[in-house]
Amino acid sequence: MVAQVEGPVAALAVGSGAYSLHPMPVAPSLTANELRELPVEQCALRLLTTLVKSSWPGPIHNRDDVIGEAVLSAGGPPGREPYRQALERNPQLSFAVSEAWAWLVSHDLLAPSPFPDPAYPDRETHAVTRLGYDLAKRSKPLDDLNARRRLGLELHGSIAVDLAPLVAVGAFDSAAFKALRTVEETVRRLAGDPRNGSGARLVGRSLMQHAFKPDGALADPSAETGEQLGLMELYAGAFGAIRNPLNHTSVAWSDPTAAAEVVLLADFLLRQLDVVAERLTTALGDTDT
Repeated sequence: MVAQVEGPVAALAVGSGAYSLHPMPVAPSLTANELRELPVEQCALRLLTTLVKSSWPGPIHNRDDVIGEAVLSAGGPPGREPYRQALERNPQLSFAVSEAWAWLVSHDLLAPSPFPDPAYPDRETHAVTRLGYDLAKRSKPLDDLNARRRLGLELHGSIAVDLAPLVAVGAFDSAAFKALRTVEETVRRLAGDPRNGSGARLVGRSLMQHAFKPDGALADPSAETGEQLGLMELYAGAFGAIRNPLNHTSVAWSDPTAAAEVVLLADFLLRQLDVVAERLTTALGDTDT
């Protein structure tokens, strides 16, 4: 039995290895004023909300039909008229919806579908991507998307693999915590696992101050005192202001972009530790010779 799935333009029904296409026009909930005034990304995400009203694998979408339905809904008179007539009568709205569609495609929220439109086999069809379905469930989809794009850069090797699955599911708080924990573990290893007077392991801000103080294990003896203190304060500040509160409370970022920026801060700190590690290795080699 082939099940029909409701969708904005047409529903893809999959069963027994076959699919079928059923015209089901559903107009995106965008008014004419919204199309004219909202930024393209907001129009695009509103359009995405309409396109994901079906279950996975969802419908395939014909670009021209989606644009036509949107323009008819936002700027058309009561009743129906041919899409082409509606587009020609509302060129500003037509370009706005077309721009929103292009934005979804360029941000990997829509992708070409392998299934053609039986009614128009020469037209390219699209489907909402897995990322598109995931973002549509988020309370702040644009913030989530921006965070993903920030973390799409090549991260430091010590965190790239572990953070990839967290970023994939939008767990940016967990990614930030794990990235900073990697910084702490790396500093501890390079500094020789320092302890306090009672033999307890140093952690967080105290570890950073001990390791990077002017006569600390990770301080650069060739640098001026001001530079040594600056590097110490950079690491100690990151842990005093961010890592320690995360470790002792249920602090969470309401903005995924902020969490992503913490990951990028940790990435920078790890790359600086690579420089420290190289310097220590060189110094050890000089001592051996």
